[in-house]
Amino acid sequence: MVGASFWAWRRQGKLLAGWLSSGAVLLTHLRMTGAWVADPAPGRRFLRAALRLTPARADQPRAVGFLDQRRFGWLEITAPAAARAAFAATGPDALLQPLSGRELAARAGRSRSPLHAKLLDQRVLAGLGNIAASEIPWRARVHPHAPARTLTLPQWDALADAVRAHLSYALATDGPSAEADDELIYMTAGGPNPFLCYGRAGEPCPRCQRPLQRGRQGGRSTYWCPGCQPTLG
Repeated sequence: MVGASFWAWRRQGKLLAGWLSSGAVLLTHLRMTGAWVADPAPGRRFLRAALRLTPARADQPRAVGFLDQRRFGWLEITAPAAARAAFAATGPDALLQPLSGRELAARAGRSRSPLHAKLLDQRVLAGLGNIAASEIPWRARVHPHAPARTLTLPQWDALADAVRAHLSYALATDGPSAEADDELIYMTAGGPNPFLCYGRAGEPCPRCQRPLQRGRQGGRSTYWCPGCQPTLG
């Protein structure tokens, strides 16, 4: 990478690739707690890698750093063909390529897997994590443990709308903090929970005031409202 320039970038979900003038590709995946930040402070917590840059303008960063509290994210230098294959194996970007309810149902297939698992499947829709897999069903009034094959088209329509609503809300309320230690607000720094359902077991539902519940699905925590989201069985 030394002496090379980035000439193109592509993001799909949490997968990000930068094409280099040397012919190689920097391929990275944010996974659960990864984030790229400009000009990270010396000694910043959870800094796993940094790229030193030669800015073309004074307002451009002199470095970008990869933060990852849990070390699930990864970076690698690879060939363009391998980068294209990684993108081809990933579903449409949940933000840039929003799906209709019918398209979302078609991608989820006639699976017996619970909705929570299908929302986490990056081959179905790229970029949704465990928080989204609770927030989106809550917004759509669908139980996260419901088998995907049992959902109706109106429910898939509601879920498609909820994907867009959740991502817009999350981008507006969470992200890099400008506080003194410059950490990520919620997951990394333990800041206030900005979400409507996730992490709020026992608290009143913002919609109907019934206490929210917490469960486990595939080793991950899920949250739902027993009043707004029909109980299974």
